[in-house]
Amino acid sequence: RGESDSQDVTHIGDELIPGLEDRTVVFVEDMIDTAGTIISAKNRVVESGAARVIAIATHAWFSDLAPEKLLYSGMSDIIVTDTNPIAYQLKPKFDESKEAPNLTVVRSGGLISDALKQIVGGGDVDAIYEDPRDSEPTR
Repeated sequence: RGESDSQDVTHIGDELIPGLEDRTVVFVEDMIDTAGTIISAKNRVVESGAARVIAIATHAWFSDLAPEKLLYSGMSDIIVTDTNPIAYQLKPKFDESKEAPNLTVVRSGGLISDALKQIVGGGDVDAIYEDPRDSEPTR
C-alpha cells in the first residue's frame, strides 16, 4: 500500500462548502491508512470556514508517512480503536507535541467479545448496546 491508495476530495467540486463557518466537522472513516483522504477532506472544510475538524476511524493503519502527516495536519482530534497496536505505539509521539492533534485510542476487545458471544450463542447482537441501568430490577 502506498500514496496511490489515498484519494483527493474532488467530488464536491472546487466550490466552498456553505454552512461550515465556525462549525466543528466530524469525519467518520472505516480506516486511516496513508491519511491522504482525511487530510484532503480536512483541508477542504477548513477552506470553507470550519473551526475544528475531528477524525474518527475504526482502524488506524497509519502506513507510510501517515503519522507525520497527521502530527502536523491541524486536526483537532483523532479518535481510533485499538484494532491495530500501532495507535498505542504512536500515542506518546502525539502527546509530546503541542501542535499535534489529540490522539484517543478506544478499546474494542470487550465489544468484539460481547458481539461474538451473542452470535455464537444465538443471541441478539443489539443486546450489547443496551444499558443494563435501563432495565427494571428483577424481584
